[in-house]
Amino acid sequence: MDTEHEEKWQEQIQPQSVDAARAEDTAGESEAEHDTYYNLAQLTRIAYLARVLSWFSVGLGAVLLTINLLPLIQQPGLNFVQYVPTLVNALLIVLISGFFFVVLQGVSGGVYVLMDIEDNTRRTAEAMEASLEKA
Repeated sequence: MDTEHEEKWQEQIQPQSVDAARAEDTAGESEAEHDTYYNLAQLTRIAYLARVLSWFSVGLGAVLLTINLLPLIQQPGLNFVQYVPTLVNALLIVLISGFFFVVLQGVSGGVYVLMDIEDNTRRTAEAMEASLEKA
């Protein structure tokens, strides 16, 4: 689902400078017709970085979990009480990396949803204005 949104927004973003994109967007339109409070390229970049960082947190958590559990594999014969601190650390690593994954994936998806809401609201307002002008 994120790839659909990313493809939709990437179609609108060309590999050009932000100033050139703004000049192109506002060419032929008055400021009132094209008044947005966000930069599409920046929001798309933020959503992409949030998604990449979420997967990075999972990878880092896996590496830390492996490093944390490696002594248990190398030293068999320990009693359960000696395993508890290592298992608690492993559980905390999984919970923290999972938390960051969920939050960053939510940020990424939320940015795309908010951009879609704004786009839909703008088109609805334009359609209503057009229908009121006809009436």
